[in-house]
Amino acid sequence: MLIQILTTFLLINKEECTYIQGLDSICAALYITYAGTEKINCVLPLMKQLHVTYLRPFIERDTTNLNFKYANLLMTRLTSFYIPRLSNHFTKINFMHDFYLVQWFMTLFAHTLPINQV
Repeated sequence: MLIQILTTFLLINKEECTYIQGLDSICAALYITYAGTEKINCVLPLMKQLHVTYLRPFIERDTTNLNFKYANLLMTRLTSFYIPRLSNHFTKINFMHDFYLVQWFMTLFAHTLPINQV
């Protein structure tokens, strides 16, 4: 069912939306929440709204790659302030926060929060 919903979403919105990592998790959370209800027809419009409002700002226009420079810088500063030893370790091994931030932001925490909080 998720493949059908994602395929339909991409076909309907092919001019303005592309598939990005985590879109399947957003789709799954919406489908599970609304399956078997009259609101099931809201899944595609909600996916589009989430894509346009929250995901599009992170997508580079020229390459359609994700751009997490600001989020990565923010996490670097937060870990430096709150967990300096961990921050120093990350610096030594050239660890970039976008390794996990992409999944966190793209799924909008859909794996751990109730849908009304997502």
